[in-house]
Formats: sequence, C-alpha cells, structure tokens
Amino acid sequence: MGWGHATTDLARVSAGQTTVPDLLNPYPSRTTREGDALMTAVEEEGDDVAWSDPDTLELWRAMVDGSQRVIGMLNQAMVDDAGMTLQDFRILLLLSESGDTRMSDVATGVAMARSTVSRQISRLTAAGLVWQLPDTHNGRQRLARITPAGRAQVSRAAEDHARRFREFVVDGLTLRQRQAVLGAYRKVDEGLRRSVT
Repeated sequence: MGWGHATTDLARVSAGQTTVPDLLNPYPSRTTREGDALMTAVEEEGDDVAWSDPDTLELWRAMVDGSQRVIGMLNQAMVDDAGMTLQDFRILLLLSESGDTRMSDVATGVAMARSTVSRQISRLTAAGLVWQLPDTHNGRQRLARITPAGRAQVSRAAEDHARRFREFVVDGLTLRQRQAVLGAYRKVDEGLRRSVT
C-alpha cells in the first residue's frame, strides 16, 4: 500500500464509506458481513476442513485476526504520525541499518514481494528518501541507498512507532506472555524461511 492508497483508505473511513474492520477484512472482495458468513459456512463443513478442530480454528482466528488488526492499526498510526505507510517505514529502517542493498534483498528482509518493493522504492525515490544506484557486480540489479532525508524521516518516525507498538501490543501483555508470543512467532518464521530456501 502506497502513501496515496493509505490516505485514500483513511479518507473513506472518515467519510463513513467503509470501516477499519472492512479494511482489515481477510476477504477484500467481500464485506465484513460476507466474510463472517463465509467463515460460518467453512466451520459448518465439519471434518472435511483441515482446521475443523476447535483449537486449530481458534489459533487461526487469533493469529490472522489479531495480526491484521495490529498491522492495520500500526499502519494507520504511521500514516497519521509520520505521513508514510508501515511498509515505507520498514524499508527505510532496513536501509538505514544495512547500507546499499539489492532490491531482492530488501524484499527478503521485509517479507514482501519484489514487485511490491520495487514500487515502494520508486515512490520513496521520488520523495527524496532513497537513492537507486547501479550494481557494479550485476548489471541487471539495482541497489537502494537511504538518503539523509530518509534517515531523518525514519529516525523521527521510530519514536512514535515504538510508542504506538507499546500501546497496541506490549502494555497489554505480561512479561511471560510477551516471551511466549515472541517465541511462537520466531518459531513460525523460522519454519517459513526454511520452506522457501
């Protein structure tokens, strides 16, 4: 989602044309009510559904719904606080920590499709936050480098983002719960990384 798309979605929310739950609906071609109806139908199919046992379905709902809600709220907060999307922030943060980086490595680092990253980088370049450079070792590749303006932007945004993350996630969990969530997500992420290498 680019800056313009995020702003448009937020404007639709303000105008009452849609709601935040609609924007977070895992079935984007359906309304929230239609999505709920679809999930009800899935639940009623019984043993033919792989997650039909209550524990697995409950885990799926908690992980998917919770993740989408947190990401949606963090993205909206980033747009409100810093005028850029969460995707933009993640790319700038990676570049601020890693120096000149191939587009394919940016995509891997932020877990996005390369085509999506290319579009994001193009917008960040147009905004003066990223430079694109030729890769001297591979003429078919280009490198991304954060500009001084981009570094200042990510530095300003980081403080508000950390505060929002604590507000939305950390403050509602005990230390033991935070450690459990961290361990679980790391385990899932490690498995997914192995599956694509």
